Amino acid sequence: GFVNVVTRSGTNETHGEAIYLNRNPRLTDTDAFGRPQENIQHQFGASLGGPLVRQKLFYFVTAEQNFLRTPYFVQFDPQPAGSPALPAELARLQGEDTSTNDTTSLFSRADWNPTARHSFN
Repeated sequence: GFVNVVTRSGTNETHGEAIYLNRNPRLTDTDAFGRPQENIQHQFGASLGGPLVRQKLFYFVTAEQNFLRTPYFVQFDPQPAGSPALPAELARLQGEDTSTNDTTSLFSRADWNPTARHSFN
């Protein structure tokens, strides 16, 4: 999960920004068992705000996308002598796999100031 908080609103000037984050897999250390990992993350986003009607109606929009790949390993200890065998459904889970977290976040906001004393958003 994630938390996205937007506190900006549109202004009489059009403005925007863009971001990009790359987690390079060569900078990832081994896991707790000494196995190499290859975490990969690409996160990017952009925002844009400005007037729809000068001094009265404003907009602000933002979007973010995250592509995250994290390897993990499943390994069961050998069963003690005399205990039941590991069920086949669990045995199939052993080995390396990759978890993902590909999130998309979109947000938009409009502010309307019909008078100097009243505003809606």
